[in-house]
Amino acid sequence: MVEKNVQDSRRRIWLDAQNRKSELKGLRLHGMVSAWTDLTNQGTTSAETSKWLIEHLLQAENTDRAMRSVRHQLPSALARCSD
Repeated sequence: MVEKNVQDSRRRIWLDAQNRKSELKGLRLHGMVSAWTDLTNQGTTSAETSKWLIEHLLQAENTDRAMRSVRHQLPSALARCSD
């Protein structure tokens, strides 16, 4: 039973690492993909201790990209409204 729990835990960690890797690829942060891959290859402890930082950075990057997109689209939307 304990062995199964350990296997389940390792599988969850591996899947979580793959999800982070997919998010980084989706944002075209190829350097971070490489660094994340190196980190996860070092072992689960390294990845787990860095997980909170990667999640925070991904959230910040997504927010920043969304704000830049709105800033870029706003002038043309305002121009259409004033016509």
